[in-house]
Amino acid sequence: MAPEGYTSQQKKELVVRVADFSVIVVHLYKMGANEILSRYVPDFERDIIPAEAHGGASGGHYAGKVVA
Repeated sequence: MAPEGYTSQQKKELVVRVADFSVIVVHLYKMGANEILSRYVPDFERDIIPAEAHGGASGGHYAGKVVA
C-alpha cells in the first residue's frame, strides 16, 4: 500500500522499485542481477557480523597454510 498523497505515477514507480525486494520471516532480501538473494543488514548489526565471524565461538581463519 502506497503512502497517502502519492500520485498514480508515484505509486507505479514505487511498485517498480520494490519488485526485487522480499521479506522472509523478519529479514529483508533483495534479488540481485545474478539471481542471488542478498540480505539487507541493518546498521546496528554491521559491526557484530565481522566480530562474530572472526572472534566468536566458531570464528577464525582456517587457511591451509600458516603465514609467518
